[in-house]
Amino acid sequence: MSQGRPVITCDVCISRETAESLRGLDVWVAAVKVKVDEEREYLWRELIGRQVYDPSQAVVGSVNKICNYGTADIVVVVHADKGELEIPLVETYFEMSFKRTDRHLTLVVPIDTFEGLWTKQNP
Repeated sequence: MSQGRPVITCDVCISRETAESLRGLDVWVAAVKVKVDEEREYLWRELIGRQVYDPSQAVVGSVNKICNYGTADIVVVVHADKGELEIPLVETYFEMSFKRTDRHLTLVVPIDTFEGLWTKQNP
């Protein structure tokens, strides 16, 4: 529960004890069953493959995956020559007024803000 409202409901959790037995496990649901506020919410999978632009509209790379280590969603940007870059998906770094149907994300800071943070991936 969060602020008195259920965070998630599911058919297999008929009791609190059943729900607690799932603690720490990944729970998957068909995307079509997820109710999303079209104006304010998005699914991670909708960001995968989007191009990332810097404020001057130069291509930085593309979204390879989304992670969350506990504080914010992290966008993993891949560039063919530079490798991978993890950027928190927060208004400090990204224009957050994007729509679910957009095909890109735009940084609000210059890309050189992240200079030296790119990591090369093993072949």
